[in-house]
Amino acid sequence: MTYYLGIDIGGTAIKYGIGNPGEELRLASSIPTPQTGLKEFLHVTRKLIHELMDQNPDIAGIGIATPGTIDRKSGMLLGVNPNLRWWIRKSPLDIVPDEFRKIAVCDNDANLMTLAEAQSTLGVVLGITVGTGIGSGLVLNGRIYHGSQGFALEAGHMCVQRDGLKCSCGLSGCLEAYSSVSAIRKAARQIDPKYASCGLDELLQDARRTPGLQTIIKRGRDFLSMGLANLAMLLDPDVIVIGGGAMEAGLYDIDQIAMTIAANTAKVNHHTAIQKAKTGNLAGVIGAILLAAQE
Repeated sequence: MTYYLGIDIGGTAIKYGIGNPGEELRLASSIPTPQTGLKEFLHVTRKLIHELMDQNPDIAGIGIATPGTIDRKSGMLLGVNPNLRWWIRKSPLDIVPDEFRKIAVCDNDANLMTLAEAQSTLGVVLGITVGTGIGSGLVLNGRIYHGSQGFALEAGHMCVQRDGLKCSCGLSGCLEAYSSVSAIRKAARQIDPKYASCGLDELLQDARRTPGLQTIIKRGRDFLSMGLANLAMLLDPDVIVIGGGAMEAGLYDIDQIAMTIAANTAKVNHHTAIQKAKTGNLAGVIGAILLAAQE
């Protein structure tokens, strides 16, 4: 039987899995993401892929999910990558040993999360990931929509507040500057400096008894919900799927988001289902496997 290798590059871990679309993964694991720079990162990832390919000769394709914006013409990562600052102006396929490059494909991690979630939905699926940043993707009848150059659906960087907070992308007032985990931590440290570096679980526990933290989280949820309401009316999706580590941790309540979206969209848009992601932290891996199988 033919199998596919999916790799999901994250700021703290590189997750990988082997499997087929629609089936349980034959293998799923992870290694820490090297933090010292590009040289070690490429050495570690190439060694990992080489070992996996040698041990699994039935792998027919490799899919890679990566943070960052990929120029569809040059294949290069453009813009900024706050969690892996040296992972820009490179091709994501650079992590693949030369002998396997011809069977490797790549895409943005939020696009591939959306592809993974769209497996059971024919139609228009909008995916949003809430984590250190805000990612998004759009899948139309099983295929990722990239726009003309590959820069479509950067929902995290749409302006939600004129002359608002500075975002890591260089713009001001972005959704990511209010609703991401980084934004919540940045605002929370005004209450207590410890929140700049504490875990999200600890912050959420403290929020139960700290009104100031509740206000910050509510603001983030409201901005996210209003952004999604606008996207619902612009794109008319069948489903909006919201995932990412912050949603799994319970930062925002999916039912409250759905209610706010419904209250701020026309009745003709109320057919759009608002769902929490089902593929969890393996979404990028599963999406990468699907991409490899498609291509």
